[in-house]
Amino acid sequence: MHQAIKTEIKNQIEKKLRDNLDVTFLNLKDESYLHANHNEEAKAGGTHFSLTIVAGNFDAINLLSRHNIINQILRDEFKIIHALKIKAYNGKEYIDKNAMQKACLQNKNN
Repeated sequence: MHQAIKTEIKNQIEKKLRDNLDVTFLNLKDESYLHANHNEEAKAGGTHFSLTIVAGNFDAINLLSRHNIINQILRDEFKIIHALKIKAYNGKEYIDKNAMQKACLQNKNN
């Protein structure tokens, strides 16, 4: 897959999520290189992604519903990409998660 096409897919995914959700944080990583040993297309990138997203839309819905919403928004992109690992949070969950990680790191360093 050509570099411009890989970048275009990543940008398209980010844009669609931002356009359709009340996003406060979005981190999309191309992790195709992790699958290059068993997927020839992954060697060039743009096939496997990892998404961490925080959106206001997720405040009152469960994790499965969040994934369904994201999958529906990206239905056309799933014709191109092979896999998307999703971590979807509402704002409070994300703050709590980060606070817990900080506390664990502080305890580890003490």
